[in-house]
Amino acid sequence: MLIIIFLIIGLSVFLYFKKFKQKISVTNYIIYTLGIIVLAIFIKGMYFDKPVTNVYYESNKPNASTSEKSWYEGGTLHKATIDEWKIASEENKLATCADFIASFNKSISMPELKIKAASLVVCIDEAAKGISFKNKETVPSVASLCIQTMKQ
Repeated sequence: MLIIIFLIIGLSVFLYFKKFKQKISVTNYIIYTLGIIVLAIFIKGMYFDKPVTNVYYESNKPNASTSEKSWYEGGTLHKATIDEWKIASEENKLATCADFIASFNKSISMPELKIKAASLVVCIDEAAKGISFKNKETVPSVASLCIQTMKQ
C-alpha cells in the first residue's frame, strides 16, 4: 500500500513539472518527491494512525475506566466505630454494607445485594443517631443487629 502511495506521489510530481514545461533535474525531482513523501507520512501519522473508537460505545461501556470502582468496591468501615461511620461517604457505607451482607449470604444476586446493602446502610444510620460520640460502639456490632432484624 505504501509503495503505491509513493508511486502516485512521484508520478504526480513528474506530471506537475511536465505540465508546466519546467525543466527539472533528476536530483531536484528526487528531492521534491522525497519531500512530498515525508509530508504525506507526517500527515498520515498525525491524522490517520489514531485508533477509531465508537464514542457511544466507549461512554456506555460497563467498566470504561480501570480506575473507576464498582458500587460494591472500596468499603473500609469493617472495623470502624460509629463515630467514623457518621463521617464516612455514602459510597464507602454502601460498599462496606455489601461486604457484610455478602458474608452472610454467599449466593445473593448483585441487584438483591445492592438493595439489601442500601437497607443496611439506612438501618445503621438510624441506629447511629441514638449513639453518642463518646460511645465507642463498632459498626460490625450494629450491622449484625440490623441484619438480624432485617431477616425477621
